Amino acid sequence: FFFKQKTAYDISLGLVGSEMCIRDSRWALTLALDIVDLQTEYIGGVARVTAIPHPATPVQMELYHNPLESWLKELQIEIEEGIFYRPYDDTVQKKIADWAKKQGYSVPTDTKELRLLFGTGWWKHDPEIAERLLLKNGFTRNRNGEWLTPAGELWKIKMIVAPDEVEIYRLAIGAQDQWADFGLKLEIETLQRDPYYNRNLMGEFEAISSWGNASSGDATADKWQAIFGLHSQFYTPNGESTAARGSIDTMRIKSKEVDLIIDELGKIHPEDDQVVELGHDFMKLWVENMFSITTVSFKKFVTTDTLSLIHISEPTRPRLISYA
Repeated sequence: FFFKQKTAYDISLGLVGSEMCIRDSRWALTLALDIVDLQTEYIGGVARVTAIPHPATPVQMELYHNPLESWLKELQIEIEEGIFYRPYDDTVQKKIADWAKKQGYSVPTDTKELRLLFGTGWWKHDPEIAERLLLKNGFTRNRNGEWLTPAGELWKIKMIVAPDEVEIYRLAIGAQDQWADFGLKLEIETLQRDPYYNRNLMGEFEAISSWGNASSGDATADKWQAIFGLHSQFYTPNGESTAARGSIDTMRIKSKEVDLIIDELGKIHPEDDQVVELGHDFMKLWVENMFSITTVSFKKFVTTDTLSLIHISEPTRPRLISYA
């Protein structure tokens, strides 16, 4: 799930207040979700869970998900002043496996095999912590248990989705149900593909259920090619299409930290050892800020051959491209 980034007091009915409030709100929304229920009851347990904005394919898991597992376990967010909380749940695969067994499926017991089957851990379903994050930032509940923004208005989120993209539509329905249980109203607007794509590119949405653009599933370790379009030099104001500027930043993120990682990647060869390290830095930055709520990997079968070509995209930086 992607949220268009908003500056302080940019709107009155959505995420208002300081930038910290906005980040805490996204974390609260995340912790109000139950990924096991989303992955099993809404999409049938057929996709790999991923806590980082990157598909959990076997090769990419070795490069990114597995090395970052210890960092995810130790990650802490501040829920109240001086009080920290570890949100990561590394038992998600086992919980999904328990569900699969109850459905009559035969599943492995080995942790590594479960990760290959069901993906990584994810964030705890912890509505109590989610509530504390919101209360810390001035959100309140009315007598019906519904959330009010710091401005005192009923908190509603409007999300666009294309229903013919079945999994992301089902995930949106799941979020609607689970956030309703938490006291938050999610209004889903279903669109045909063309208006759905156009509104995404134009920034004409508050939230969107979509396959991720934080890091595409390219077959190499180097993420520069996938994230270059997030650089703030391509920042596109709302009402203008990101496609006209070579941007993939439909969420309108403008981050000096993201820019720095992209710039550093642009200085080195795609096979430099530092490439993966910088890729890890990008994943950590994305997660800490919860720029998007990443849920599952794209589940379609993809084949790749070994043909590689060198493409000169910048005078000093050759790009290694693997073709499917």
